[in-house]
Amino acid sequence: MSKVIVITGASNGIGEGSAKLLAKQGNLVVLGARREKRLEEITQVIKKDGGQAIAFAVNVPADTAINELVMRPTSQQ
Repeated sequence: MSKVIVITGASNGIGEGSAKLLAKQGNLVVLGARREKRLEEITQVIKKDGGQAIAFAVNVPADTAINELVMRPTSQQ
């Protein structure tokens, strides 16, 4: 069963790698980080490889941004 997985810090390193791996396993990944352009690039790679991803620019220390990040996938379905 696929899941919706929210990953912060997804624009590089472990976050990026996790997003790609989890998407390959059939999960919808919601990528969150400050660098919106980089998130879009990663999202396009995931989609090109047959995965599902949504990018969302977010600044983790801002509480309202985290709420928006978590709520966005459910509002788009």
